[in-house]
Amino acid sequence: MQVSVVGVENLGTERAVIHIEHRPEDARKFCIEYSNDRSKKCVEKTLEDTHLNNKLTGNCKTGEFRSLWGDMVTFAGERRGRGGAISTKYRIMKDGSELDGSSASGYGVYLGQFKALCPNIGIVDD
Repeated sequence: MQVSVVGVENLGTERAVIHIEHRPEDARKFCIEYSNDRSKKCVEKTLEDTHLNNKLTGNCKTGEFRSLWGDMVTFAGERRGRGGAISTKYRIMKDGSELDGSSASGYGVYLGQFKALCPNIGIVDD
């Protein structure tokens, strides 16, 4: 999913905020690139069905942030000693559980949102 950033405040701080809008051009890009559907109906349905907050907020000191879907997530830092069932570079916690790195867990999306809020943390891709 693509969104448009319309403003930022205090990135890299304890009160980081990214304001977003989900615009028709964002939905159109999703329809074309993901759904392979160029119809106006796809754009309208995508806009109707996509429920996002209008801002992403976070505390770069504690690693806690509220995702675009309203989830409370914690970036818990770099993993020490990779291996075992979870072999991601970073630990990301949601609902008391560590995300396993799969696309189904949302690991990459949440990591991207935290990186956007806290660019000074020095996160590099897995």
